[in-house]
Amino acid sequence: MKKIILYFIFISFSLNANAETILLKCVYKFIDEKRPSNEIGDETLYEFDLNAKTYIVSENEIKYYMISNFSDTYYTSYVRINRFTGDFIQESAEVKKKEIQPLLDNNTPQNQMVQQDEYTFKLIEGITSRNFFANKYSDLSFNKKPMWLRYELKCDKAKKKF
Repeated sequence: MKKIILYFIFISFSLNANAETILLKCVYKFIDEKRPSNEIGDETLYEFDLNAKTYIVSENEIKYYMISNFSDTYYTSYVRINRFTGDFIQESAEVKKKEIQPLLDNNTPQNQMVQQDEYTFKLIEGITSRNFFANKYSDLSFNKKPMWLRYELKCDKAKKKF
């Protein structure tokens, strides 16, 4: 029994030894949101496992996308972080289901939790940006306008090399 427990502990440490986690301390510099929940100057922390397939990590950037839905309302979102300047951009928008139907048919919402890819990121980024502006400048009354959100933050490393 002791051998099994020691083996389990060894495997746990081995798996974690390859994890490269960074913790970023970020400050909101720009907010454009239908109903703001943060203020310029607010601070927040983000933690990223650079080896996780749920992020697209390169020498220059960390980025990821999301498709979500609540009560038959669909949203797309993406985050792009410049690893040299610490610039962090998050953009989200309410979208029509038919616009993302091919992604839904391809199981993108389920796959985004397992692995992300550059091609889908570019699709989501384009869909989100297009809908961000369409929603924000819609002729509908403010309360009937679909959701839009854009945050720009400046991030410094809190732990480890960024």
